Amino acid sequence: RSALSKGLLSWVADAQPDVLCLQEIKASREAMDVSGFEELGYHAYLHPAQKPGYSGVATFTKVAPRAVVHGCGQSCYDDEGRVLRLDFDGFSVLNTYMPSGTSGPERQAFKVEWLHFFRRYVRELQAAGVPPLVIAGDFNCCQTEVDLHNPKANQKSPGFTPEERQWFREFLADGFTDSFRHLHPEAP
Repeated sequence: RSALSKGLLSWVADAQPDVLCLQEIKASREAMDVSGFEELGYHAYLHPAQKPGYSGVATFTKVAPRAVVHGCGQSCYDDEGRVLRLDFDGFSVLNTYMPSGTSGPERQAFKVEWLHFFRRYVRELQAAGVPPLVIAGDFNCCQTEVDLHNPKANQKSPGFTPEERQWFREFLADGFTDSFRHLHPEAP
């Protein structure tokens, strides 16, 4: 809602993305006015968290998908609105908002569990014949030092721990490409 008040719809009207994935929407379907997106020709799909004002993802697309899957089948993640998948002809868009782990050790442990679950979940989707995945989202995880301001001071901070960095490398080794880093290898 904050981004809408700061000109998001103007940007969308200018940029005309085919698919737009938002994370941390912090709003229910009723609380988030999607009419502006619809006026621009977008279909709106939301997977909000059950807790008001928390988490959630939204995907806007010019072409209606063949199928929409809200969640990943695990209530501990689905209740937080972490995953929304849209299947199109020839590909799927998986919009995800990964936990941050910054609020303390318990949430960091939850995040690490999520990371391992997410990797298995993606493999299961691939094995089940889901069309090739385009994964968009907020990973709340940096892979390399160039991805983070002041990496030396943050070596053990949530989002840049050795375990998270290793997970990210292994996830990419499963056959994925970090598209931003691929196109901008040295950009901060």
